[in-house]
Amino acid sequence: MATRAHIAFYETTSQPLDHPNALLYRHCDGYPEDVLADLVPFLRRFDRERGLDDIEYAAARLLHHMIEQNAPEGTLGYGISDTLHGDIEYLYAVFADHKAVVTFKREFAGDRAEGPCCVRGVDAAGRNRWLRCQPIAGMAFRFSGIGGVATLSKDGM
Repeated sequence: MATRAHIAFYETTSQPLDHPNALLYRHCDGYPEDVLADLVPFLRRFDRERGLDDIEYAAARLLHHMIEQNAPEGTLGYGISDTLHGDIEYLYAVFADHKAVVTFKREFAGDRAEGPCCVRGVDAAGRNRWLRCQPIAGMAFRFSGIGGVATLSKDGM
């Protein structure tokens, strides 16, 4: 079965995870090893050249990039979503305010998220901070140690 994932873009970490500003869908190969290897370098370059605070444009250019890199001849594999799909395994949350990508893994065992989840991250000024993320109603996600938090600093860290 395909490993489905969403790449969600948020202006701030205070937004609920189920209310992104832009939401992309990846039908397969959604594991952190595959997604982050492509996503983080792309977003670092985009932030350096244009600025990550232009989230809608960043999402559009990322979608174009992923299609060209991974499915240039196909019509399936990537898309734009208006809501989180119920069968995704990974959620990659791109936070413009902290210039960070946070990886969440879906809990399918009937677990429910209670209260906000907090993950360690680095803010735009390079200070270590706890990033507070709101849970998604009816879906339990936990912070994934497999990709963790990737910072997108302008110096290309």
